[in-house]
Amino acid sequence: MLLLEVNNLSVEYHTSRGIAPALRNISFTVERGEKIGVIGESGSGKSTLANAILGMLPRAGQVAGGSVVLTGEKLSELTSEGRRRTRGVRIGFIPQGAQNSLNPVLSVGKQIADTIKDHGIRLSSSSLQLKIENLLESVGLRHETARAYPCQLSGGMKQRVCIALGIVLTPEIVVADEPTSALDVINQKQIMMTLGAIQREKGLSVVLIGHDLGLLAQFVDRIMVLYAGQIVELCTLRDFLENPLHPYSKALMASLPSLDKSKLSGIAGRAPSLFSLPEGCAFQARCLERSVQCAQHLPVLYEHANGRAVACHRRQ
Repeated sequence: MLLLEVNNLSVEYHTSRGIAPALRNISFTVERGEKIGVIGESGSGKSTLANAILGMLPRAGQVAGGSVVLTGEKLSELTSEGRRRTRGVRIGFIPQGAQNSLNPVLSVGKQIADTIKDHGIRLSSSSLQLKIENLLESVGLRHETARAYPCQLSGGMKQRVCIALGIVLTPEIVVADEPTSALDVINQKQIMMTLGAIQREKGLSVVLIGHDLGLLAQFVDRIMVLYAGQIVELCTLRDFLENPLHPYSKALMASLPSLDKSKLSGIAGRAPSLFSLPEGCAFQARCLERSVQCAQHLPVLYEHANGRAVACHRRQ
């Protein structure tokens, strides 16, 4: 059953340097219970996509076109109060950088309680305390953590608190923006296992944003590859791992470390500036398969079999 629908979403940043098109005609859907991963280099538009879905774009960011629809309701048409009430209740958010996401002068329990109360949920003191303790235990924390302050917690514990805050109001879908950033590999694995257990238990849909393909591959059903604000490939995880079609997707797969490789394979060059995007394909300067057509025309997202879509002239 269709839950989230993003239609031709475009986002621009208006700055002193000019207008930067951070997202260009992004379209995809998320089914109930589905887990979709969003991957790409820094500056590809991953976090902008998360903020646009949640209605949390910074002041310089503006939706230039398109819509975000949650079970028939256009989120872009909601008032600021309507968007605030939708966040948390229908769409949960797990931010990156737990260190900067928690209030340092409030206890963990107080922050969870405030989130519940701010959305109009009234519980007795004993019921509220029990809910907080059960919530913390569901993310692998002892109930005594409710009395702790962020400075008393490790990085992994802080990230678990952020997960708890993201699911406290039992949303239908959760947007997780690089939830394992700045954590060591052991904590990364544990956090993803916790998120996976919660997703299965509650039947959540998840949009998981990240740059670590190895971590995403352990969790998601589908992969969306962003480059310079555009979707260049959208397919099932299996299709992506076994046969990536877009040259950028191929380069990402080739750059993964492996016991079979003697050295890593990087991607030459760098992503273009959003203030001066080329006329044709944004990846053309770094692409090993480029042709004359790539410099002249912007490739559209072409649909292949089994719901796969690729934006490449050579794959149409």
